[in-house]
Amino acid sequence: MTTPAHTLRDLTYSGRFDLAELGRVGGRPTVATPEIIRAARGMLPNPNASVTSIAVCGW
Repeated sequence: MTTPAHTLRDLTYSGRFDLAELGRVGGRPTVATPEIIRAARGMLPNPNASVTSIAVCGW
């Protein structure tokens, strides 16, 4: 016997896979633009740049 939670999980996963076959992928959209990534990578070799300052460089 299956539990309602188990059935709901199965339905959710099957729906996600069906949509993926159609080319639709869920999740949050990316926020980091190529310019922000380039700026952060440019700051990495700088020994005076903290990880925090690199992480917030694009916001």
